[in-house]
Amino acid sequence: MRQNFFVASPSNSILILRVMTELCALVLAALVVVVVEDLQWALASRPGGVSLLHFVGLDAGTGVWGLLRLLATAEWRQKYSSLFRLLVICSIPLPGIILMGAISIELVTFPEKTYNVSAGIAPFNASYIYEIRQSTATALLVQMGSPAWSDRDSFSLDPLHQGVGKCTGADGGWAPCDESHLLTGGVVSIAPQADNLTSYPDSAAYVVPNTRVVQLEYGKVHDLDGLRTNGTCFLIGADSAASYWCAAVGKQKGLLFGSAYCPIALQLTSSCINNTAWTNPLELSSSLYVYSRYATITYDRGNFSILDVSDMTSPEQDIIGLDEYMLSLSAVVPGFNKSGPATKGDNSALAIYAVTALPINDSEVAKKQSLRAVRKALSVPFSYFHANYFSTGPSIWELKVPREGLPDDMYSTLSISILSHQVVAGIISRWLFVTVAGIILCISLAIIIATSRVCVKRPERCGYPTLDFAAVCAVRGGIPSSSPEWGNTQEPTNHERGHASGLHRSLTQLGQKPQPFGVAKNIKNERVILS
Repeated sequence: MRQNFFVASPSNSILILRVMTELCALVLAALVVVVVEDLQWALASRPGGVSLLHFVGLDAGTGVWGLLRLLATAEWRQKYSSLFRLLVICSIPLPGIILMGAISIELVTFPEKTYNVSAGIAPFNASYIYEIRQSTATALLVQMGSPAWSDRDSFSLDPLHQGVGKCTGADGGWAPCDESHLLTGGVVSIAPQADNLTSYPDSAAYVVPNTRVVQLEYGKVHDLDGLRTNGTCFLIGADSAASYWCAAVGKQKGLLFGSAYCPIALQLTSSCINNTAWTNPLELSSSLYVYSRYATITYDRGNFSILDVSDMTSPEQDIIGLDEYMLSLSAVVPGFNKSGPATKGDNSALAIYAVTALPINDSEVAKKQSLRAVRKALSVPFSYFHANYFSTGPSIWELKVPREGLPDDMYSTLSISILSHQVVAGIISRWLFVTVAGIILCISLAIIIATSRVCVKRPERCGYPTLDFAAVCAVRGGIPSSSPEWGNTQEPTNHERGHASGLHRSLTQLGQKPQPFGVAKNIKNERVILS
């Protein structure tokens, strides 16, 4: 499937949308001119006619500045026609402005090849720690030691809204979480790896719909004293560098963590284990909430990063046991395994590095960086301890079919797709556009219906109200109505002739360049009567 002009680039999409809005404005403008013109002549065709200022105020040939002058100088009973015309002029661009007011550029893909795959992250299961191999232990160590989130297997999201998110504020009420990340497993969780990267050169993306993903949300822990008193605490590290960790389960079934770090002064004297005064208070804290959901993941075919996450289902909270989770962490930091033999400290290289790399007690910048690094490290077990990673059989690089033995929701399809963009108007702006444009059309339709009933007789006219008006006034004001140039009609009555002469004089006065803002004041009690 090839790209077409409409989605070949964002600029083309915006161009099409802009053309559509301008066409809409032109159509509405033309419709409004016709409708107001019909209204103008319908009012003048009534037995009582219409005020001259009302007639001019409704005329399309009266410019905006003229309408403003009429609005400013005419008597209050004569203002509404000019005001109505100005409001009509202002309403014409409204639909286009509303539609263009909130637009977004979204990815759109066109699949060229699709095949079945297994993909995503299966439910968390810490028991796989007993099947861990040296290569996996090394991978865990590298991932936990890396403070940055990878765009190949994670995607940052806005925190969940009230009623769904579980983070709380200092008052115990709901509060948005500090961070929210989606774990997808990345391209390396997809089997089989059937793409040779040379076929379909125009395709730049992989699209995997209905992928099982894990969403992690991190918030604050407000009762650090209670966490230290009631939680499970661990002293890890060595005499030269150590940290103190406490963990517990919160009221919202999330995991709560707090930590303190041996200051540099004690590190220099290798007193971190023997002098534990630094363990109180806890310096850093974070809550962790785990959700499972399904989404369509779009990967870049070139660097395998996540380009877009769409079509996400509602999140469902996964209840993670604290002991099970700490067991998974002990794959890298053995001191977190409280079921093992009691030890005073844990001299793992990662525990020492975490303390020495960032002096938490001596720098606020280091404290914030360490908090982000800790939160990233807390996510690592969910990317490894699940069935799609520890399944028996060949690796994903050797599989020719989707991996067998996984839960049913781990199977999907992968499409090698052409990548493009489309411009989408926001749902609110779309509804407002339809509403405003619909109101304008309904008002126009109502005026058309009303004027069609009022206008029983219409004068012969050239189609431009100002010229028609001048011609009628000139005929009625001085030229005999029986003139063959205008057709034979009945002689006007004295009442009609008086009005016609007055209108003719009024038109003559308009060409004499009166004082500024004086026209509306000089024309009073003149009426346009067309019969």
